Amino acid sequence: MAMTEEIKALATIQPNTAPMSVRELVGHVELIREAMQKAMQKGQHYGTIPGCGDKPTLLQPGAQILLNLFHLNPDPILEVIEMGGGHREYRFTVRLLNNAGVFVGSGVGSCSTMESKYRYRGGERKCPACGKETIIKGKAEYGGGWLCWTKKGGCGAKFGEKDPAIIGQEVGKVENPDIADVYNTCEKMAYKRALVSATLTRTAASDIFTQDIEDNRSDAQDPVSEPFDSTPARKTSSAPKSPPQPPTATTSGPPVAPPGLINDGQRKRMMFLFGKKALRKREDYIAYVNSTMHDFDEPTVLSTKALTSRQAQMVIRCLEEDLGEVIPDDRDPLGEGAAHD
Repeated sequence: MAMTEEIKALATIQPNTAPMSVRELVGHVELIREAMQKAMQKGQHYGTIPGCGDKPTLLQPGAQILLNLFHLNPDPILEVIEMGGGHREYRFTVRLLNNAGVFVGSGVGSCSTMESKYRYRGGERKCPACGKETIIKGKAEYGGGWLCWTKKGGCGAKFGEKDPAIIGQEVGKVENPDIADVYNTCEKMAYKRALVSATLTRTAASDIFTQDIEDNRSDAQDPVSEPFDSTPARKTSSAPKSPPQPPTATTSGPPVAPPGLINDGQRKRMMFLFGKKALRKREDYIAYVNSTMHDFDEPTVLSTKALTSRQAQMVIRCLEEDLGEVIPDDRDPLGEGAAHD
């Protein structure tokens, strides 16, 4: 249906106790659908959640388009609740006003640092020599013990099997010691939830969109094709193989990622966890990645190769939390040492 002048006139929501006519109601819905088709892009303004049906999820940029369409202005009210132990809950009420300043509707949303993705982090062993979280378990054929893996940016230092400086460290799912670092993220998340809620409620767009469910971290998809690597990175060959060499700081190996970008170990681990979560299609796991970026106010990407090392660690930790496990660096996620070769 073309956007006629008659339908355009519906774009200003006025407080009115009189009910709409059926014709006006149909025009209102058609206006939203036309805006979705002509002014919104999948993956930026709305997305779909794998395994949760085909109904699009409205994202914050899409909500802002609908607010502009209907000349609605958000008026947020924030309440901060101190929960003890440094934890906070942010509660927003987003009031919607028309251009005349008249209140026409509202929505609520909250976010707490007690939510698992903010409260916890994956505790990983740090190298006593360089201070980086790059410690892996050494292979038995190379003497066992522990190694500060150079392919993850480590220094190559080696430590004994029972070195207390290594085995005495806390690993796994641990409390975030820097909880204040996520205050701003939680505040933004609470506002986004309230804004989307208010938009869906006041524009009656819930029959077209669903609420932005950030906890599923799958609110964007990428149409570009990239095959999912469901097999270990180590390839088999009928040609004779030379004896393996122990990994040291000076041993040459495959090209490593430029400084700051996702490294080979992170990528393999991420792909393994995607497989456990049944995200085997590229559009599904890229949707998960971009939803995680969306959660932490990071830019979206077209490929996992474009992630920084810090962003990759965010995705890995979110995957581990979703799967109910944290895989420490001393366990090979691929089950056969591919990440150590």
